[in-house]
Amino acid sequence: MLAVPAGASSQDAPPDSVAPRSSAVPALSSYQESVLDSVRADMEIGRNWRATRRLRGAFPEGLGASEELTLLLARAEAGWNNWPAVRALLEQALEGGELDEPEAWYLLGRSLEHQAQLDEAETAFGHALGSDRVGGVGSRLLAQARRALIRGRLGRYGAALEDARALAGEDSELGGWVALELGKMAAAEGAREETRRLLSIVRRDEVRQLGWDLLPEALLASGDSIGAEAAFWSSLPSLSSPSDQADAWDRVGALRLVRGDSAGARGAFHQVLSVSASGAPGVRSAENLLALGFDSAGAALAGARALARGGRHTQALDAYGLYEEVLGQPLSPEVRLAVARSHLNLGQGGRALPLVTELAASEDPDVAPVALNLKVSALRQLGRSGEARASQDELIARFPGYSGAVEIAYGRADGLRNRGNLDGAIAGYETVVAMDSSHNRAGQARMWMGQLLLRLGRPDEARAVYSAYLDEFPDGRRADEAMYWLGRTMAVEGLDLEGRELLGSLPSSHPISYYTVRAGELLGESFDPPLPEPKDPLPFPNFLEEGLGRFDRLLAAGLESGAAWEFEEMAARVRRDPDLDRRLQGLLRLAHEMNSRGFTREGINLGWEVRREERPLDRHLLKAIYPFPYRDIVLAEALERGIDPFLMAGLIRQESAFWAEARSRADARGLMQVLPSTGRELARTSGPAGFRPDDHLYVAEVNIHLGMAFFADMRRRFGQDLPIILSAYNAGPSRALRWRQYPEARDMHLFVERIPFTETRGYVKNVLANRAIYAWLYGQTSNLEPRVPHG
Repeated sequence: MLAVPAGASSQDAPPDSVAPRSSAVPALSSYQESVLDSVRADMEIGRNWRATRRLRGAFPEGLGASEELTLLLARAEAGWNNWPAVRALLEQALEGGELDEPEAWYLLGRSLEHQAQLDEAETAFGHALGSDRVGGVGSRLLAQARRALIRGRLGRYGAALEDARALAGEDSELGGWVALELGKMAAAEGAREETRRLLSIVRRDEVRQLGWDLLPEALLASGDSIGAEAAFWSSLPSLSSPSDQADAWDRVGALRLVRGDSAGARGAFHQVLSVSASGAPGVRSAENLLALGFDSAGAALAGARALARGGRHTQALDAYGLYEEVLGQPLSPEVRLAVARSHLNLGQGGRALPLVTELAASEDPDVAPVALNLKVSALRQLGRSGEARASQDELIARFPGYSGAVEIAYGRADGLRNRGNLDGAIAGYETVVAMDSSHNRAGQARMWMGQLLLRLGRPDEARAVYSAYLDEFPDGRRADEAMYWLGRTMAVEGLDLEGRELLGSLPSSHPISYYTVRAGELLGESFDPPLPEPKDPLPFPNFLEEGLGRFDRLLAAGLESGAAWEFEEMAARVRRDPDLDRRLQGLLRLAHEMNSRGFTREGINLGWEVRREERPLDRHLLKAIYPFPYRDIVLAEALERGIDPFLMAGLIRQESAFWAEARSRADARGLMQVLPSTGRELARTSGPAGFRPDDHLYVAEVNIHLGMAFFADMRRRFGQDLPIILSAYNAGPSRALRWRQYPEARDMHLFVERIPFTETRGYVKNVLANRAIYAWLYGQTSNLEPRVPHG
């Protein structure tokens, strides 16, 4: 679930005790009144951590005199996931009777739930049910939904069932999703009757169908395997999804196998392979059929392929052997290559080598190059590097147009470049282009040739390289790069008018390219792509409005899987509209709605989907692809640190695509991809006190605060050269220090092309392009300044 945008700092430790409160707000000084205005403004834009600091600073004696102020502080603490502080504020006052606001009980329930105090949370949500407000944080329906789910986690299905029924009576959609979630819990515990009753609450057919396997699972968990098998079997006619059908057949087969019906199990597992051999059911079924026996050569081959896709290469080889045995004739070259791949995946280069050596000698252009490539891998596994290189040479000589051969040649040229042999690298890149000029690597090779020739002081030859690319591929994927460097070298070499004309044409042909931004800098022109005016929007469809309402309620109740399903249903319904213009406008509207809720992965992907339908790129579409959902937080934090807010927006767009829940393989988290260790270090000096990575790095305000603190530190260390600062942010300061010694660092345009890491080089280009796009999209409005409270 996406965290609510929030904030964080260093002096907000929760109080040790809570004083008695009155409902009336005490007489306040003008300073305190001003602080309260600022606090409410902070909370409105999601800077809840900052709001807590302001409140605690303005009321050093505590907030015990006022229920209203206590509740305001509790809301702010909850807004940045500081649940221990919420509990400390509210628990004593609520239990002692000094405070009895339903919303306070709701917030206490959330804090107890977060701390896994489920019995106490159930009681707190029960008290919150006294609220008749709908849609707020203390909504009665949300409290009942959360209490129902907690009761399910505690195994109190009778009470949970009552909550679900009551919910369904007032909101059938919310009640249905809660019942479905409870049904999963009950089924896992073998509570058959409760599972059946819960599913009966789900009134929407499509949602109830998502629980097709719950009754069989409940029967199985209760020990009734015969009943479970029959239930899985009877569900099959109602299943339309191949993956669901495969899952059901797999379960039927497993249960038949348990009760000794081998023939019936074989039939079920063969059904899995015929319906959908991909995924876990296909792998399990193929494994079982290895023991039971395949009923045909085709089934054995399908099983072998399923096992290989699932990484079960030992079993896959056994299945390939059975396939050959049943087939009764030699394996086809295609299958022999697959066998060789499985051997290689198991590190068995010695077994793969004879298979591929024979095939590599053939003249079949679809088989021989693949076999030669695999032969190289087998020889490397065996430590025979000289023979491996000779096989690479053979591959390049015999099949220069084969993609694997082009990759090998490109890798060799890259190696020469990395070792500083620039002339050798240029010759290697020329070989790549000669092999297949249309290959992606050939385009990259030409761009590197141009850069290396410029580095060697041979601009005429560099211009010839860029010109040749543009002559062959005027609309190629690297045409913008070639146009920029050709135009720049022409301008430098005295062909100023012609060079400026070429650079000036970039906005029309490549309106949002990094090289268009750079060309504008050279020409002294601001970034202003000539995009058409957006079309007038069509009326908002009722089904989207209703669907978004369900999405919001499910998300607030903690039912993220239900919210995700509702989004997919809305998008699918829009896609079914036969009218192209209405369909594209509907997808674009849904993209903006998802972006505004922080679901930017979904929104951005919808934006690109619209673009792929050949809709012209206009400002409205561009805002879907480059959203700015936490704008006020970014603007405020950047203003306080003296950082360009649109640079920060561009960086966040590149780091996380504005998805607050983003988490990388390296464990970098949140909008600005802050590592937990970095977050702890920064929090010690910049706040917040009591920083907990699991709670706080997914809160927009805290993540932006810490990410900008790290960026500001890189700026202090590396000066004002943005490409170097961005390199440090992405690849680490030690690497940036080394790269800063390159001679190209005197010219930041050249430096970017010299960055040795492909990922970092692309990162820097994208962030710089993003900055210009965000400034153009969002910097021309009258509300450029964030709503930063005073005081």
